[in-house]
Amino acid sequence: KTNLRNLLACLLRTTEKFNEESSGDVGEYLNRVEKEISAITRNRRVGDFKTTAEVIDVVKEKYYRSISGGVKYSGVPSGFARLDNITNGWQKGDMIVLAARPSVGKSALSLAFALNAAKTGKSVAFFSLEMPANQLVERMLSTVGHVPMEMIRKMDFNNGRAKNEMIKFEDATRKLSRYNIYIDDTPGARLIDIQAKARKLKAEKEDLCLIVIDYIGIVTLGNSKITDRQQIVAEISRGIKSLARELEVPIIALSQLSRDIEKRKTDSKAPMLSDIRDSGAIEQDADVIIFIQREDR
Repeated sequence: KTNLRNLLACLLRTTEKFNEESSGDVGEYLNRVEKEISAITRNRRVGDFKTTAEVIDVVKEKYYRSISGGVKYSGVPSGFARLDNITNGWQKGDMIVLAARPSVGKSALSLAFALNAAKTGKSVAFFSLEMPANQLVERMLSTVGHVPMEMIRKMDFNNGRAKNEMIKFEDATRKLSRYNIYIDDTPGARLIDIQAKARKLKAEKEDLCLIVIDYIGIVTLGNSKITDRQQIVAEISRGIKSLARELEVPIIALSQLSRDIEKRKTDSKAPMLSDIRDSGAIEQDADVIIFIQREDR
């Protein structure tokens, strides 16, 4: 009965909102309804307080489950031992920002994170706003099979020297096809579309353990009246963080660094939080920020 009352209240609020505005983006209405219905189906009581005793029970259960199961990390492993020792794996509800200058290796590293998460047997979502799905899969095959990208792109497996690479390529295709990686390569996707697709996938695949968004700078707000770039990025950042908490899934969001880092007159070109491009909201919303630096840049 409670769920039914909540559902009716949700529909009434949506109708009232529509009647007040008499127009608007259909995607925004659908996104609002989907979000509320998703919370209702999980029987959440939004806004209720929790006692420390209730939370302690959850923490204790998680702790003892990890001990009995021999789990090394409480979160989703990145596949890099030194990083996992610091983060204890990607934690549920966390927003992880991976930032660097262009062509330093953000996409390659995020792909490695996605592959290593998928190796656990769970599902991974990858929103590739810049790179088409076929190029993304080519990169994955290169990584999994240790086959040079140039050879995969040219499909130059005819000469005798490439016979070994052909075997590795075929083996990589078999391995990769077993991984549950779901790719969305819609260019310039809107935040509400990403949220809707992520909720739908989470509903279908309860084992969804990681979401990757490549990258924040290309995500749009759709028909929003906001024109200031910093405010737009702030809204997107908050939306991504909110989605991570709602779905209880870690989200890795890629971000660019500003050109100011190259103009710095000090000997050290090491990135700082203030180097993150477009908005200070990203550094506020993020739970973990990872910078990639190459000494030759």
